[in-house]
Amino acid sequence: MMLDLPNELEAQKLLSQGVSEMAMLEPETIRAGNVRFLDGDSFEFADDGQRALIFRIVEFGLERDLVAWSRKLKKLATWRGVAFALGQEAIWNPATYFMGGALEVHRTPLDWLKADRAGICIVQPRLAYSQLGHVERLLCPDEAHARELERWLQPPKPRAEILVEVAA
Repeated sequence: MMLDLPNELEAQKLLSQGVSEMAMLEPETIRAGNVRFLDGDSFEFADDGQRALIFRIVEFGLERDLVAWSRKLKKLATWRGVAFALGQEAIWNPATYFMGGALEVHRTPLDWLKADRAGICIVQPRLAYSQLGHVERLLCPDEAHARELERWLQPPKPRAEILVEVAA
């Protein structure tokens, strides 16, 4: 696995689209690398793959996952399948909801970066119910995204086969 800093062209493109230098550096510096996007919203590193920006998902000081984003392919995926969202630490931060505040849910990583990483950008929508089901207030940029988020927040159908033990 080879992670680099974004090249000059990648950095300039972000800056020209309204991303601040601080958003590119804090709290974790954006990285870049060549990846191959796989089925199931995952990726692997590949020398002959597509160039993508890489975000480290860190919780409690430990790297939990990596997220790759290809603006060209409009793809967003996790490496280990653990990450739910970019900025996911905001979900559990009491300051997010202080004084009637709401968790901002951005449609794309670019929108999230332009907001200086405030809120989240969902990477794995199938996890929305388990990760956001307790959240009281979510703020979406528009009606279409709000409807999409509402669909993601529906409880999943149980998949487990439930058995009853019968005494002999």
